[in-house]
Amino acid sequence: MKYTNLGPTKIKISKIGMGSLFKKYKIDFNKKIKHIIDKSYNLGVNFIDTAPIYALGNIERIIGSGIKNKRHKIILATKNLPSRNKYNEIISSAEESLRRLKTDYIDLYQIHWPNHKIEVEESAKALNLLLQQGKIRYVGLCNTNLDNLKKYKKILNNKLVAIQNEYNLIERTYEDNLKKFINNVNMTMIAYSPLSGGKLFNGNDEKNILNFLGKKYNKTKSEIILNWITSQSKNIIAIPSTLKIKNLIDNANSQNFYLNKLDLSLIKKKCKTQIEYIKPEKILINKSESNTFRSINHAKKNIYNLNPSPEELAKDIRTNNLLKPIKLKEIKNDRLNKKYLLVDGNLRYWSWIIAKGRNKKIPSLIWKIHEKNL
Repeated sequence: MKYTNLGPTKIKISKIGMGSLFKKYKIDFNKKIKHIIDKSYNLGVNFIDTAPIYALGNIERIIGSGIKNKRHKIILATKNLPSRNKYNEIISSAEESLRRLKTDYIDLYQIHWPNHKIEVEESAKALNLLLQQGKIRYVGLCNTNLDNLKKYKKILNNKLVAIQNEYNLIERTYEDNLKKFINNVNMTMIAYSPLSGGKLFNGNDEKNILNFLGKKYNKTKSEIILNWITSQSKNIIAIPSTLKIKNLIDNANSQNFYLNKLDLSLIKKKCKTQIEYIKPEKILINKSESNTFRSINHAKKNIYNLNPSPEELAKDIRTNNLLKPIKLKEIKNDRLNKKYLLVDGNLRYWSWIIAKGRNKKIPSLIWKIHEKNL
């Protein structure tokens, strides 16, 4: 395992951490997650990331129990409840996480989502109190843009040490608008969903490149991808989530070899999905999925009580554009005259419609082949 510092601190964290956003939660996950924690630790993983929203707090409880005998050897990261960013909300959320995690301090406490109704100064004031009380050691931000990051950094200075955003072969927005700033101020980039939710690559060309490199280095595609991600800079780590021991071992083994400069460059240039701008009228909304807005009225009413709401996110889009593109899959639907199916970004899609209208093309990443073929 390779290690790096957590931001400007002297705390060493593994370049592969343990993510804990599991797609489905079952009661018998208790033993599985504890086993994964032990196995990860034995493989050199000392960074665990979780959140109170994961399985309604149950993942925090299991992790707290699972690290009980090695708490001081684990760098533990969690978050506040999404967009609960008022002063009292942040403090109460942190204290509830401390109880569930059965610990008296959190190494890295992260703002899960920005809430543009709440001033950064109010949220930062709560974080500073938690820092002063010793309940948290350092602060991180998740799912944020450069403007928001700069506001927090100005107030929290060296106590703000990390940012956690999606980063994988298809979603590479981080490279364009965050990477330079993060490197300049010596913060850690925590890449979530580094394996694209198991989809890994986009299209046959990328598949062939990864197959070629897999044979060259005698590694799996996931090992090649994770190695590439963590090789982008010394301060980037990846936090894949898995309950399978084989995958866990592959994740750890991604750090026991070096991709040469030519191969790093090959992936960077040839395994990148370019952002395309698509007319909203050409996009089909998958109405069979739960908790997805199916119309602009649904979105404006925020029938699922999402935070941030589509209206709130639309305000941000009017000034900062999208945090990241939506994801589409090519389809043929002549009856409805649709060319794409929305596979990720329902909230961002409707927020864009509210902010820009239906005539403004939306930034999109398009899967070249169906998920079942990946």
